[in-house]
Amino acid sequence: MLRVEDTLRKNSMILRDIWLPLRRLAGRAIKRGGQQTKDVMADPVNVLNATSLSNQVSKYKIKPGYVERESPGYFEDVPDGIVYQPDVYVLAGILAQLVGARYLVDLGCGFAQKLIDTSRCYSLNPIGLDYGANLIHCRDTYPEGQWIEADFENPAHNLLGKEVLERSVIICSDLIEHLRDPTSLVSLLREWLRFARLGLISTPERDVRWGDKHNGPPPNPHHVREWNAEELDTYLRGSGLTVNFVGLTRSKNTAYSMWTMFVLLGATKEPSTSAGEQTVVTGEELQLFGK
Repeated sequence: MLRVEDTLRKNSMILRDIWLPLRRLAGRAIKRGGQQTKDVMADPVNVLNATSLSNQVSKYKIKPGYVERESPGYFEDVPDGIVYQPDVYVLAGILAQLVGARYLVDLGCGFAQKLIDTSRCYSLNPIGLDYGANLIHCRDTYPEGQWIEADFENPAHNLLGKEVLERSVIICSDLIEHLRDPTSLVSLLREWLRFARLGLISTPERDVRWGDKHNGPPPNPHHVREWNAEELDTYLRGSGLTVNFVGLTRSKNTAYSMWTMFVLLGATKEPSTSAGEQTVVTGEELQLFGK
């Protein structure tokens, strides 16, 4: 199977051509300490119904003293006229065309409007995974999609076959922060990226959004925890994922605020593969395409 890293290298001239619009869509690589942020107090609601990390770094690599929310509310993706993370899906569509993918797989697809719009625009087959009211809406509204029920705290790894994954780009947009324990989700991504072309994660960048003194819980009542870029990068790499790039992207279509980070994931490296046997496009190399 042709690995996505090889495809990217063979198409480096194409990447140079599209990198300027990609930079507009995806922002820039995150540089720690380079953002002007406003400090906020921890959300007083649910502080008692929360877990403090006291003086130790959590297993999710979040700073000591951070307070998590134990019981997040179910998020029903009811449209409010705002498109959140509007460019993550466009980026996924462009990259899917570049690597010859046929399927766009959306973990935590919500009402799936962005998944459907992107799939139609780039001639991709949409596959959405969710549960509850979100999944019911998708099945009732978009017959062209494949809609799969999934418990992201304990997802089955056989929900999609190898033949589909090998021609897929995976999106995990604004999901990881909703889970009490994202370990199983990350394990699923690691397994599926043994076959899938590439993956994209987006989630709020805590320090950019709330300031580096924010210690939780997240003001959003649906979020359990939020990471900064360094923490998330450390957590994902430590969980066996191949992190090729971490950057900022627009958070909503009504303003150019960029307090959402996105992560570009490459193919999972097999344990027997040495570092010298696999070519990886790094964030630094991607930035060179814009010069």
